[in-house]
Amino acid sequence: MEDRTKKLEEEIRRLQEENDSLRAEVHQWKDGGQPFVPDITDDYGEFVSNHGVLWKRAADGGLEKVVYCPECRLVLLPLPPDNPSRLVCTGCQFKAPFGPAEIERISEGL
Repeated sequence: MEDRTKKLEEEIRRLQEENDSLRAEVHQWKDGGQPFVPDITDDYGEFVSNHGVLWKRAADGGLEKVVYCPECRLVLLPLPPDNPSRLVCTGCQFKAPFGPAEIERISEGL
């Protein structure tokens, strides 16, 4: 029980430090008069998280025009095949909050 309590206390301390750091960044942006631009790369490595899905970085530094499931990291497929209106993960059935027709527009805005 003491071991679990110690781990929880360490996690609380780490989260408090992270919170303090983030608050300092926000104050710095506010004081500098610069617009807030979030770091959307998070801990996804080669992926970028945005609009509820993952996007993979292309070799040229841009983003591929393919979206990936945030859970499985599988390519989201346009379904149904005859009239695709949704992007769905075949692994976990996750559905993107936008359709295939919007991929181009969204990826250009990132």
